[in-house]
Amino acid sequence: SLAINPNDSQSNNIMALIQQRLREDDKAEGYFQKAIDSDPNNSEAHNNYAVFLCEHGRVKSAIDHFDRALSNPLYRSPEKASINAGLCLQQRPLPGLSPEKYFRKALTLNPRSTTALYHMASISFESGQSLPARGFMQRYFEAAQDTPESLLLAVKIEKALGARDAQARYAFRLRGKFPNSEEAKQLVKITGR
Repeated sequence: SLAINPNDSQSNNIMALIQQRLREDDKAEGYFQKAIDSDPNNSEAHNNYAVFLCEHGRVKSAIDHFDRALSNPLYRSPEKASINAGLCLQQRPLPGLSPEKYFRKALTLNPRSTTALYHMASISFESGQSLPARGFMQRYFEAAQDTPESLLLAVKIEKALGARDAQARYAFRLRGKFPNSEEAKQLVKITGR
């Protein structure tokens, strides 16, 4: 495809992803830039390049590209870029920017986004807002399968709220479904049993 049309934005984007997988970072970055130069409205390329930049610690540039992807009203999967921006900021915080903004944006785009719901529950819990955290977790469990991480977070939230019955139910599910998980082992520290 690139031999026929070396400036095709989507082909350059795909080639960048291939080079990224092969750990050919310089080549990947060149293809990402060519994809974006060829079509500045290629939101998928902006999102993929932003993920690449975040992985390499260039967070400010990454957020700029996530925002450019999100500013395109024709972008078919803006939820993905919003979640990726939130995850980037969680892993590599930038002063003045909150991952919460991006997870909330993802939830406006898709109220059942399990990734955004889980991270909003976690952020709410960590900031001492256990009641909103519970709400996010309840919505999460309506849309997703149980995971050891989600059940452990639910146990912590219910403990913070003093809801012993709910805490016990989540702990029971965690022990029953994932008895050998690290999260199940942590229950002893949290629940005392």
